[in-house]
Amino acid sequence: MEHLEDLVKRKESQDFDRILTSKNPDALGYKISAFASAYGGVLLIGQDDYGKILDVGDEQSEITRIGEVLRNCEPIPTIEGPFFGMVEGKKLAWLRIVSLGKGGPCFYKNTAYMRIMDSDKRLSANEIYRIWARTGRVSFELRQSYATEEGIDREVLDFYLKKARERGEVNESNFMETRHLKEAAALTNLGVVVLSKRPADFLPRPVVTLIRFRGSDPKERIAATTLSLPLHKLIPACENFILLNLPVKEKFEGMRRIEQPTVPVKAIREALVNAIAHRDYESSQEIMIRIFDDRVEFSNPGAPDSETLRLILEKSLPVHRNPLLYEFLRLEGFGEGAGQGIVIMRAAMHDEALPEPKFQTLMDIFVVTLYSTPESRVKIAGHDQIISIARKGPITSTAVMHLLTISRPTAIKLLNSLVAQGILVHVGERRGSTYLFKENVPQEQK
Repeated sequence: MEHLEDLVKRKESQDFDRILTSKNPDALGYKISAFASAYGGVLLIGQDDYGKILDVGDEQSEITRIGEVLRNCEPIPTIEGPFFGMVEGKKLAWLRIVSLGKGGPCFYKNTAYMRIMDSDKRLSANEIYRIWARTGRVSFELRQSYATEEGIDREVLDFYLKKARERGEVNESNFMETRHLKEAAALTNLGVVVLSKRPADFLPRPVVTLIRFRGSDPKERIAATTLSLPLHKLIPACENFILLNLPVKEKFEGMRRIEQPTVPVKAIREALVNAIAHRDYESSQEIMIRIFDDRVEFSNPGAPDSETLRLILEKSLPVHRNPLLYEFLRLEGFGEGAGQGIVIMRAAMHDEALPEPKFQTLMDIFVVTLYSTPESRVKIAGHDQIISIARKGPITSTAVMHLLTISRPTAIKLLNSLVAQGILVHVGERRGSTYLFKENVPQEQK
């Protein structure tokens, strides 16, 4: 424990400060808040910056004033003390404030402060956000919204309550709180996405825009709609629009003619759930689903970085931007398993002899394309890009993977098809092999 004789001589620093009196509660409050937000520290009461000393008076009154200040802190930091001692015949007090660490920053009367060097800084909203981001406390899902329970779609809530009661949860209020749908009297952002009649009234743009184009270019619209619905109603509404507008192909079972979508429903459902589950709900961009004669494109804001995308595609790495929302997708029956969505999409397309889904990132937008045309037609676009690069020098399967955002087997298949056509020449074996444009191959290697 610090000695009072040392404290009165000590210079102000990152972990030490002084204040003349506790009778100004706001001055005391932001100093305690600042230490708690940073690394903790010692606060001496009864001495100003120039060395002037003032008796703190009655000890119980001092303890009471400090207690009142602490009650205005959120969260309330742990302190040691106050301790009391005499200097020059006057009573001084000091206390040690313990750092909140990852539980910070500390707010005093709804304002956060941070001890920086020998000063107390009022934190801006951006600075608070960065602190929370570093400590994992920033969660879009858990933050309060402006929505109240009056905006809840009761039919949707009853659906989830029925599911919860099957698991032994019977109390509606407890369900709302334990599932993080409500904070105090307001819905959380998660509560808005899951339960609100119209989420777009409370969030930047939580909508899905669906468009059916004629042909293969985004020119002439045949049908379009924009949906802002609670999760339970949103997915079926999107599926309904897609299936009504997706081209169909004929299939005969005996004498019966059956129409089925040109893209497998299982792949469509996975791409749709992926867009809803992993979108960035703080973005002003919407989810967009575009249907063409030869493909369906799903795009959502919140693209993973290139390394994360590589791990997702190659290793089926499960990454959840909105983990609490994903739990509600499980209740809906759409959460087959962490990291399984892309695997299921690929398998569904393969079973119908259709091209592998194409995954792209365009700035902050993640795009999944499901083709309904034979693979040979899709290859043409990839061939052109590969040939263009191969004319300039050797190309590898890894380069093609990154160029077209496809898996290694698909990249090798594309390259080998060009070899079969006599356009490229395969040189080397295994990982060290390259593909050369035939006209660029040295004579001795031909």
